[in-house]
Amino acid sequence: MRGGKRNGAGRPKGSRNKPRLQLEVEDPPKVPGRSQSQRMRELKQMVALLVSDGMAPSAIAAVMGFSEEKLRAVFAHELRHGKQIVRAQALAQLAAAGDGGNVAAAKALLANADGEGPSLGGSGDVTDRDRRNKAALTILNGGKP
Repeated sequence: MRGGKRNGAGRPKGSRNKPRLQLEVEDPPKVPGRSQSQRMRELKQMVALLVSDGMAPSAIAAVMGFSEEKLRAVFAHELRHGKQIVRAQALAQLAAAGDGGNVAAAKALLANADGEGPSLGGSGDVTDRDRRNKAALTILNGGKP
């Protein structure tokens, strides 16, 4: 036998009742604040909102403290579809408020669907509005109609 005499449990003789060394691994401490993914969602929402308001990419980059190249690389989707993203979110919030019993929101949603009432994102006739709504919801759903 190598390493000296051993008892039946595979430990050195005389170590039967001695406790084994156990290492306790602690979880890393929780860092207060937002997670990185939460911060990214907020930044994407801000870029989409600024695009929908008509702000130029160079101005958005200056306001947010990014170079224009980095803004175009990281937020390309929001720069292309910011207006539709904000419109889809507004429609979703309006629908949620209507589902929650808000009569004014339900009426506004119906008026928007019928082509009456104020448009949520531009002018155009009912067919343009329908196309915008469909495109906005497709974009909001990650490209799935």
